[in-house]
Order: sequence, then structure tokens, then C-alpha cells
Amino acid sequence: MVVSKKEEAVMEPLEIELLALLRGLQFSIPLGFQSLCIEIDSLLLVKEISSPLPSNASYGNVITDIQEFKCRFLSCSIDHINREANQATHKLAIFFRNVSNTTIWWESVPNYVQPVLWTDFHL
Repeated sequence: MVVSKKEEAVMEPLEIELLALLRGLQFSIPLGFQSLCIEIDSLLLVKEISSPLPSNASYGNVITDIQEFKCRFLSCSIDHINREANQATHKLAIFFRNVSNTTIWWESVPNYVQPVLWTDFHL
């Protein structure tokens, strides 16, 4: 499943990644998912989210929200993946810069991402 939503007044890449993660968790709850495996390419954010200590970062409130939403699933892992191994997400991010509404692909992906997904899957 792929979901996009334009966020206003978010400038920093780490904040954008955190908000995307938070929105994904929020979106998944009413769909009844019980187990999630999330991969992000920021090791710093994975460590912040995994830390039992409160975050002192300017986006600490978003970290706290993510930690609270994770608890609503039977299983929810957030793992680091190298940016090179996450090219499909990069392609989607470039495309979604120009999307103004919430967009959802369920059981399919946009055609321009399929070759990248095939490569990611077979590495």
C-alpha cells in the first residue's frame, strides 16, 4: 500500500520523514493492521524512536506520538535501511512533491515505480 498526503509548513527532511511515519501509523489503525514492519533510511530517527528517553529534538513531540501509536499494534518494528536499498521510496517522494491531495494505491503501485521495486525485491 502506498499513501501520500501533502503536509504544510514542514521544511526539514527529518521532520518530513517523521510526519510520513506518523501519518502512516494513523492511517493503518482503522484498517485493522495488527503487525507492521516499517523501514526508514535515517538511522538517527530509528535510534530516537527506539530510545526510552524523551527526545530533546525540536520534533520530540512527533517522536512521542509515534511511540504511542506503535503501542496500538501487536507488533510494530521500525528498522533502518540504507538509502540505496530504498529507491522506490525516493522515487515516490519525488513524484509526490507535486501532489496536493491524499492519494492511495492499494494492492498496486504506480507504473514508474515498478522497475525500482523489482530491483529492490531481487537484491
